[in-house]
Amino acid sequence: MKRKINKVGQNTLTISLPNTWVKKNQIKPGEELEVLEDGPNLHVTRNKKWFDSNRAIVNVEHMSKFMLNRTLSALYTYGFQEIEVRYKEQELFDYKTQRKVSVEDYIKELLTKLLGLEVISHSKDKILLHAFIKDFEPKELEMTIRRIYYLTKEFLDSFIVAMQTDFEPFFQRYYLFHDNISKFNFYSQRMLYLSDYDERVKGKIFALLTLIDKTMDTIRHLAERVNELKHITKTVQEELKNLFIWFLRLFEFYLSETSKMEEFEDIVKERYLLMQHINKTKFPHETERVISEAKWILDCMNEFIEASIYLHIDNFKSNI
Repeated sequence: MKRKINKVGQNTLTISLPNTWVKKNQIKPGEELEVLEDGPNLHVTRNKKWFDSNRAIVNVEHMSKFMLNRTLSALYTYGFQEIEVRYKEQELFDYKTQRKVSVEDYIKELLTKLLGLEVISHSKDKILLHAFIKDFEPKELEMTIRRIYYLTKEFLDSFIVAMQTDFEPFFQRYYLFHDNISKFNFYSQRMLYLSDYDERVKGKIFALLTLIDKTMDTIRHLAERVNELKHITKTVQEELKNLFIWFLRLFEFYLSETSKMEEFEDIVKERYLLMQHINKTKFPHETERVISEAKWILDCMNEFIEASIYLHIDNFKSNI
């Protein structure tokens, strides 16, 4: 948009702020904004971090597929606007498959999980990535975490139904469920870093998002373990169903704006009952392999409760 330059006094030039931007970001008279020089351009922002973390360079030489994955994901969530990937070799080694994969093809695959990050230039030894999403509504972080919940619920509900009917169609697309959740998890982490939350609150929510990501990895691994079973027994179905329902209930309470801390007590009680049941039950060998991996889900409780406390810390402050 264009803004007219006005002269105020002998040597001062001014421009007005767009009214829609002011309302959207709740700018108030007397508030200080950052004005940052970028060559011939000026940027006005409430959050200088957008420009402090502008460009990163990644040298892919001697990097595996796994390390490139984690490096690009970390730089994206940290808040870099541009990431330059340099490489001499055209292939990366994948430890999981014990094969080499194309650098270019794998970067394209990764971008499906990094919302708003796109290729803007490409040569034989360099790819430049740019994050086109630079702004977000104050409530968007909360809305995105809520979306992670609904995607997780769809993932787990589909898992439960597939165990009871036909697991093969679900197993053909379980990775799509996982990657879609990861996409919004990474985006939430990026928004969180660039948000105005208290640093202590940021730390707790970061820990929670990391835990959710790890839990989705566990669900993905469980899909692989269940698919390896010759027969999905009623025991496996019921044990996993109980764990999945408990996890979704925990997630729901975190998102609830009206739930009180004492309402977590039922979830805490249920967690210990589930753990005691699993520890006391003697499962067949194949079932034990699945359940021993699945019960890790019960260790998610602390991060959800602590993050909820940090978000509602005013409820605990003394007025004395």
